[in-house]
Amino acid sequence: MMVLYDKTVPLADVKAAIDERYGKWALPSNDDAAVSLRLWRVEPEKFAIQLSVADKKDEKRNIAEAGTKRAIYIAFGGASACSIP
Repeated sequence: MMVLYDKTVPLADVKAAIDERYGKWALPSNDDAAVSLRLWRVEPEKFAIQLSVADKKDEKRNIAEAGTKRAIYIAFGGASACSIP
């Protein structure tokens, strides 16, 4: 699942919202301002989160307007990872 946040929404706000619930699963590099990609691997719930900012290449590929914040939620663990209990 991919969530797009308007380019006016600060990256720090999106990161803080994800950290509020999943902060203990964040990679240490998430706090490095020079890193353009932030990652969380939530082992107990079998999914990962990738947070990034769309750039001009993404805009040219019609993925998202440059500056748009993009959070991608990726299930892992096979078909059971996508089932609803």
